[in-house]
Amino acid sequence: MRSSYLRADDARSEHWREQLGEIPTTRIGVCWEGNPNHRRNHLRSFPVEQISNLAAVPDVTLISLQRFNGSPDQKTGGEDIVQFPELDQKARAFVDTAAIISNLDLVITCDTSIAHLAGALGARTWLALDAAADWRWLAERDDSPWYPTMRLFRQPKLGE
Repeated sequence: MRSSYLRADDARSEHWREQLGEIPTTRIGVCWEGNPNHRRNHLRSFPVEQISNLAAVPDVTLISLQRFNGSPDQKTGGEDIVQFPELDQKARAFVDTAAIISNLDLVITCDTSIAHLAGALGARTWLALDAAADWRWLAERDDSPWYPTMRLFRQPKLGE
């Protein structure tokens, strides 16, 4: 079974490999909030504090894959998460996001475009789903038939 159907641009991947080269630890890309205008965003997103504590794990560096879309509710994650603010300024930010993902050891994300991008790239991905997740994630599964490198983590009940 093929684990990817997209590939990051080689030149952009090399650029980001050089940018990330100074980070010798396990690199985990994180995304905690989707589009704030999405009708289910409050259910599918989670507070950055729920993930930023992973930065305290020895030999782990968290790298933000979060776009900020001008939402005042979104937080950067503070000093614990490496940021690349230029991604919000670029017209081709998704191309660079794919290149960054290609240089990571793991992606942890909520149900947003980053999950689909990481899955399509065949990146090792952990996806946090709410209890009433979108139908695409099927039911009562911890894997995805579309993204074999993805593991699904489901809320036991809404609000938990």
